[in-house]
Amino acid sequence: MKNDRIRKNSLRLRGYDYSRTGIYFVTICVKNGEMMFGQVIDGKMQLSEYGKVAQDELRKTASMLNVDLGASIIMPNHAHFIISLNKPQPVGADMNPPDLSSIVRAYKAAVTRRIGFSLWQRSFFDNILHDDDERRCIEEYIFKNPATWEKDRFYFI
Repeated sequence: MKNDRIRKNSLRLRGYDYSRTGIYFVTICVKNGEMMFGQVIDGKMQLSEYGKVAQDELRKTASMLNVDLGASIIMPNHAHFIISLNKPQPVGADMNPPDLSSIVRAYKAAVTRRIGFSLWQRSFFDNILHDDDERRCIEEYIFKNPATWEKDRFYFI
C-alpha cells in the first residue's frame, strides 16, 4: 500500500548530537519567502512590527534557554543567527540542556504567540561552525547581509 504522505528528509546532519557544546549558524525563513519583517533601505534593515517581535523574541529565547546568542540579523523574509551551546545549566535545573531544534522550536513558537499566527516555514537551515575563523566569516556575512541584500539567495523581488 502506497503512503500518501511524503516525509521530507531532515536538514540536520545524520548522527550528530545537536545538544552538545558547539557553535551553530542558523537560518529560519518565512513561509513562501514573504517579506514580513521589514525592508532593506540604503543597505540597512528597517524592521516592521513583526521584525521587531522576531528580534526581541530571539534575545528572550536565548536568555530563557541559557544559551549564548552571537551575531544575528532579522532580514525581510528570514532570520540569521549564531548560537553557542556551551553554558552550563544552573545548579538544580530540572531540564536537560536544550538541543538546536528545541531552541528553534521555542523561538518560532514565541514569535507565533506574540503576532497571533505562524509565519515560519517548516524547518530551518544550520551549519556547524568548527573554529574561530568560520565564526568570523559568518559574523561578517551576517553584518553585511543588508548591504548585499539584492544578491542574497532569499531576495525574491
